[in-house]
Amino acid sequence: MAKKYTDEEREKRILLVYECIVSGMSIRACAKYLSEQRINISIATISDYIERMKDINITKYNELREVIDNHTPKNIKNDKKIELRVKSCINLLLQGHTLEEIAELLDESYWTIYYDFTKRVKRLTEEEKNLLGITSNDLDKIQEIINNRVLSNLRYSKVK
Repeated sequence: MAKKYTDEEREKRILLVYECIVSGMSIRACAKYLSEQRINISIATISDYIERMKDINITKYNELREVIDNHTPKNIKNDKKIELRVKSCINLLLQGHTLEEIAELLDESYWTIYYDFTKRVKRLTEEEKNLLGITSNDLDKIQEIINNRVLSNLRYSKVK
């Protein structure tokens, strides 16, 4: 059962959360830190306190949102650079380029390009597919190319 705090006690806790977050802590790190300081608090309560800051001090709330937004992982929807890179990767792969060539052409690391194909492309929502202008047929071709690459690597690797 949740503990009952006075408005004054809750406001102090909200300000503690504010200090943690603007110092660069994530919500999880803030919960851990405060718990180590014998202030037991859950991640859900921290999230609630962040929203309550809106009613206490809108300037501080905006600071919190900015820090949290900077901590949010970048993806196709919230980062134009990633969207353009993934679209370029897909087009180059469908044109017959290897992952190594794509990495060189886009001036990215091989592992960034590999991650784009093995993780990002597989997790695309319908909205993201439309945003990138790719079809299910394109995704099938990409999967076939990646699978053939894996099989090729297995065939030519040395067994020790």
